[in-house]
Order: sequence, then C-alpha cells, then structure tokens
Amino acid sequence: MPIYFIQAENFVKIGFAADVVSRFVSIRCGNHVEVRLLSVIDGGLKAESDLHFRFADYRVHGEWFRLEGDLRTFVAGLPSFDQPSRRKRKWPVEVSLSRDIDHGMFDRRIRENLLAIAKAYSAAEGISLTTTSKRAYGHSKFLSEFAAGRKSLSIQKCEQVLNWFEANWPEGAAWPHLRPVFMFKKDC
Repeated sequence: MPIYFIQAENFVKIGFAADVVSRFVSIRCGNHVEVRLLSVIDGGLKAESDLHFRFADYRVHGEWFRLEGDLRTFVAGLPSFDQPSRRKRKWPVEVSLSRDIDHGMFDRRIRENLLAIAKAYSAAEGISLTTTSKRAYGHSKFLSEFAAGRKSLSIQKCEQVLNWFEANWPEGAAWPHLRPVFMFKKDC
C-alpha cells in the first residue's frame, strides 16, 4: 500500500492509503491552508511505522510532523507527485468525514465559517443578515436559527450555499479569513 507525504504549511502528514488521491482530497477539503500532496512511495503499515519512528522528534500529533531538519531533507529527496487538478475556489468543495475527526469541532467550525461568510457578504452589500439569509438560504430566518444552533445544513446544502456565495460575491470585497475545519481527536 502506498505511503503518502502531504504538506500543510510547515507540517507534513506521513500516512498510507490504498487510494492516495481520495485520502488527499479528504484532508485537503475543509482546510483553510493550502494542502499539497508532495510524494507517494511504495510501502505499507510497517514502512509507515518505521518512518514515524525515524522522525519521532518532529511529531506534532498523530501522523503530523514539523517539516524541518532531517525530515525536510528526506522529503525533498522524494519523487514529486503531480497535484490532482482542482478549480481554484475561495472555499473547499469536497467535505469528507472520517473516524479521526472530532465531529463536534467540525460542526462548530463549519457554523462559524458559514456565519463569517454571511456577515462579510452582508457588510459588503450593505444589507441585513435577514436579507442575506433569504438570498443565500431561501429563508429569511435561517441564519438566525443556524447561529443559535437550532438549524443545521447537510454537506450537500453547505456546498450549494457556498457555491451561491462564491457566484454572488461582491466584486472587490475581501473573502473572510476562515478557521480550519478539520480538528483531530486527542486520542488519535
């Protein structure tokens, strides 16, 4: 099974997966930072464990390591991987939940990010959140209910709403800084 090296800022994830591109997409999605698939090499669980042991001094959490020192040198010597194509967006398209995600934190971050986008849109357009709610969600009270935790969005509806904001974003308005969505459980 292939071993992959995925970079996010100054960190690298060393893992293995049968379908590396799908695993990469699930890690990339929802992240506010650029995530790059640096390399894929032959290996498996034993080889991955050996790499984790070899670079244990750089471990941050789970399979994530600081990309520095010997690890940086090692990764730089690996064959590079052509990045899967992706249309540049202001937000991640795909959202994939897996067993190593803290779902409560995921839900809170999605809520915070969608509300930040809605507030930035409202401010840029000079309209109320009620009007933004009607335009983006089709219901004037949705945003207030969503903010209070009384409404939720499916992943599909979340993508649909984000597509709407992207297509209707006011020209020249800054896209809000979004918080990272994926938060790993402490016991991973």
